[in-house]
Amino acid sequence: MREIKLEVPNVRWDDIGGMENVKSKLIESLIWPIKFKDTYDKFNEQQPKGVLMFGPPGCSKTMIGKALATECKHRFISIKGPEIFSKYVGDSEKTVREIFNKARQVSPSIIFFDEIDAIAVNRSSDVKSASSVNDKVVSTLLNELDGIEKLSNVFIVATTNRPDIIDKSLLRTGRLDSLIYVPLPNFETHSVPESTGFTTYIAHEFLDALPIHKFKKNDSGNWREILVDYEKNSNKEEVLRYILSNNETPASKAYIPPGIKENDFEVCPEAAVLIDKLVKRINNNSGLFLGVDYGYSEKLSIMNRDTFRGFREHALWHPLVKPGTADLTADVDFDFLKKIASHNSTFFGPVTQKNFLNSLGVQLRLSKLLKNEKDEKEAQKLKSGVNMITEEMGQRFKFISIFPKESKHLFRNDPPAGFYENDQ
Repeated sequence: MREIKLEVPNVRWDDIGGMENVKSKLIESLIWPIKFKDTYDKFNEQQPKGVLMFGPPGCSKTMIGKALATECKHRFISIKGPEIFSKYVGDSEKTVREIFNKARQVSPSIIFFDEIDAIAVNRSSDVKSASSVNDKVVSTLLNELDGIEKLSNVFIVATTNRPDIIDKSLLRTGRLDSLIYVPLPNFETHSVPESTGFTTYIAHEFLDALPIHKFKKNDSGNWREILVDYEKNSNKEEVLRYILSNNETPASKAYIPPGIKENDFEVCPEAAVLIDKLVKRINNNSGLFLGVDYGYSEKLSIMNRDTFRGFREHALWHPLVKPGTADLTADVDFDFLKKIASHNSTFFGPVTQKNFLNSLGVQLRLSKLLKNEKDEKEAQKLKSGVNMITEEMGQRFKFISIFPKESKHLFRNDPPAGFYENDQ
């Protein structure tokens, strides 16, 4: 039998941004029956034995499961679905039984099945395939969940992104009878966590995956928005493409300021909201923010003022000229962020990554490392690494920092390390 790892995770609800609806359902399903056990017993209310969280990949389902174990103060047995199977006859079913036996011994506990669709797919009605390992594993799971031996103070949490192939008998009452949908992250999920003391926020690509609106003015002076659609290519694969709206959109009416002279305009409203929220947090609780991202600044950038990205072989293309596979993540318009944040904070930057690292002595550090490095190949690796972050990517990535508004006088003559005054 493979080793069963027991742990009490150190992940809390506060570590998970947003997902309030998911959290509340899990609290009601698993935490309240434990916390208010006497009340549940008084009214003869039954606690769910299991919860199935389903949704798209990469939506924090595993992290939510760990947070649940921490909040319940239960021991946590994490099982990845595929690792149950064995090449030896009967060993897979034995593994399932030993997992549940171990959970009973250390109860109260939570058994967390990640990717349960790997071991609990629909059983076949074919007599010949009824003896397959998968069917036997599903039958063993059903016996452990709702068999003769009572499952006391052991709770099952499972995740999947394919609920359609899960055996229906596992989803009946008394088994995985509570189904919770975990949606894709939204703006709330990107929100800055609450803090009560001095906090340093250090973030790489802090504003990734926020929607950006890009507009073009036509000959009549009306604004048309660039939208995303999809079409089938020569291989009949669906690929994204950019199109222009026929008329003004609600976004163009809401976000374009009056009297603008340019023929192109883009804005990321949620970035403005997020930066404003961050600035308020820093001012209220004392703290600082240091961020690095890929984007545009009028004084520093070698890029065009077009942060709407479409990639083809890692080259920048204008979405209307040569539409390729679209990267819906917007690059950062640092001038826009500075305009938002400077009113209520002490804002430094943007400075290029090259200048930032050089001012912190990266070349001096490199020379010291090269003096002690006797291997020519290793020395060349060091040189190549520094060259990549200072020269190849040094102009495209930029640093910004945000301090409380009251600290402005402290930096009057001496800006923070890494931020040249002529780069601001």
